[in-house]
Amino acid sequence: MDNTDMAAWGTKCEDLTIPGAEGVASIRCLEPLFANIIAAVLAFVGVGLFLILIINGFNFLTAGSDQKKLEKAKSGTSAALLGIILIAAAYLIIRLIEVFAFTNPEAGPLHIFRIWQK
Repeated sequence: MDNTDMAAWGTKCEDLTIPGAEGVASIRCLEPLFANIIAAVLAFVGVGLFLILIINGFNFLTAGSDQKKLEKAKSGTSAALLGIILIAAAYLIIRLIEVFAFTNPEAGPLHIFRIWQK
């Protein structure tokens, strides 16, 4: 199986069977497990940060003249924006390293977890 053909989303352990060892769990089953866990965690973090951004924006609009509530909404909004920026920057840095420095095309993408076996 060519490593570059396997997508990280929805990969199942059954898709990684070793000839002659069908139905036997192997270390190759960890690849899709980690890929799916990381994808789910990043999705939940992104949705959570977006909800925090919306809630703090609403609090900012409804703060009125209460300076304490206004400062709390500002700090929450800036923290949510910083989190979104950090996640996006980390992904872009990994992609840039992959494009400019990753010289082994047989190994597949750098941002997808792989366990190499020979």
